[in-house]
Amino acid sequence: MAHPAAAVGAVTHYGRAILVTVAGRGSVPFVVDRRSVALIGDGLPSAPCHHEAQALARPAAAELIGRVRAAIDVRAAAALRDLERSVRAHCRLLVLAHRTPRPLPSTLDGILDSRPATLIADAEMYLIALSRAAGRCNLPVATRARGTEMEAAARALGAGADEVDAFLRGLRASLGPPWQVDHRTAAAAALGAAARDQGWRLPEARGASG
Repeated sequence: MAHPAAAVGAVTHYGRAILVTVAGRGSVPFVVDRRSVALIGDGLPSAPCHHEAQALARPAAAELIGRVRAAIDVRAAAALRDLERSVRAHCRLLVLAHRTPRPLPSTLDGILDSRPATLIADAEMYLIALSRAAGRCNLPVATRARGTEMEAAARALGAGADEVDAFLRGLRASLGPPWQVDHRTAAAAALGAAARDQGWRLPEARGASG
């Protein structure tokens, strides 16, 4: 019997990512796995463009940022490989979903010369690393604009955004802590990427249609 598909939603912060994996039990989505993973090792700055690189000559700044990005790539790839191994026994990964990275200047000089751009660059390097890691795992990537995860999940599930929010909040009773806004956002991103194709529906919606 083929394993059901599962989607992974990701929410990143400086140095870490919340990964929530959602699959279907019948047509009802449920959380298979949730984890917080470190995407950068000790001794490396989590926001080098906005902080440490500003005090360095450009060649040294470029070397530091390159080292940080390479380390994040390694951690992101290891995180997705470990997740894949963990869920392989009962589901197959379908897609990685996270918010759409914001545009940046095309050169490092352009980034470092703009304080707002340095903040964006430091935040986006974690999403970019996860996307690259997904490619190495042959995992498609779906992105949404920031703040639209719940609405996208509602459209994919054929439900109202308030219903999806209530469903996700209610999962805390069975899952236990931690189940915070980042977990719910990551779960919503996963639902928005996969629910329509997989035929997932909220329990209430399934009951109403039956």
